[in-house]
Amino acid sequence: MPFFRRFWLLTLALVLAGALAAPSVTRADAVAEFQPTPTPMPRGGRKVLAAPWPLQNRFTVPAAQASATPMPPVWLPPAYPQPWAPTPHDHFLFGRVFPPGFEDIPIADYRFAARSEGSGRLHGGIDIPAPFDTPVLAIGSGRVVWAGEGFTFGRERNGDPYGLAVVIRHDLGWQGQVLYSLYAHLETIFVQRGQWVPQGTAIGLVGSTGKSDGPHVHLEIRMPLRDDAPLQHAPLLNPELWIAPPVGWGVLVGQVYDEQGRLWDFGTITIEPRDWTPEVRALWQGRRLIVTHTYGRAGGILRDPYYQENFALNNLPAGRYRLVIELGDQKYEKVVMVYPGRVTFFLFTPEDGFEVVQ
Repeated sequence: MPFFRRFWLLTLALVLAGALAAPSVTRADAVAEFQPTPTPMPRGGRKVLAAPWPLQNRFTVPAAQASATPMPPVWLPPAYPQPWAPTPHDHFLFGRVFPPGFEDIPIADYRFAARSEGSGRLHGGIDIPAPFDTPVLAIGSGRVVWAGEGFTFGRERNGDPYGLAVVIRHDLGWQGQVLYSLYAHLETIFVQRGQWVPQGTAIGLVGSTGKSDGPHVHLEIRMPLRDDAPLQHAPLLNPELWIAPPVGWGVLVGQVYDEQGRLWDFGTITIEPRDWTPEVRALWQGRRLIVTHTYGRAGGILRDPYYQENFALNNLPAGRYRLVIELGDQKYEKVVMVYPGRVTFFLFTPEDGFEVVQ
């Protein structure tokens, strides 16, 4: 037999022997090897692939408005690097809750410490709408201390208003106190208790489980004041003062008092942007006015130790804004400037109106 034929026959035999000795790997095995290993906990409800706004139910742009004023594609700038502290008083320790390309701007008229219709219960966080199946990211690194349904009760239980929720105990604290973040109404959970997650880890997908009327994430930041206190009873912080704003955008913070000299509780503030472009307006679902509210005398709320605020609004592009408050039969107005990456702080009293404090 010619030499080259013997050589190729020997090579073929070695290849076949190796193939028979190697463990069989199916396509499913090969795919699984490169996939994350989440612990999905889905609940019923229609699932829709992620898509740009408009959204559903209370989060939807009215059809007439959407058709009359078509909006261009939108893109929210990334957040400033964390921790972001333009002054010694600031503590923007956390990042965004959605990946780039998704607008994580909270609902304006149901923000931190709003009152639930009917029950009057306190809204302990902010609601950030997004389509079903949008990835939800850990806003900071830490260890998962809750993953599932039943957080309100402190044990696994169906029927929890939070629905499927994740709670993270963060590596970063503040003034010696530990900080926790909570993500509620998820459709699916990718993490489990005891797992350490870096900032930006996908911990689940947007859903509408629990007491919810549309796909969104309910985000809370809690700071227990005692080590032995249940986390369910830990005081609440306004996330708008803890999440870094987008690059080139700023934060508006205020103390707003009523006629009795008390912090005005759940009073309406109307904000008119003066310098928004059509692209920026699209990020706010085409709004030309932001109608939002203060918070005041509710228990369970921790105000910032420096600002002592009862009003905070993040995600504001730098520029001019006209603030309007109607209190009794009086109307008060002032144009303020929001600067990139900074807090603009104002004080309002019925006697003196608005005063911007630098």
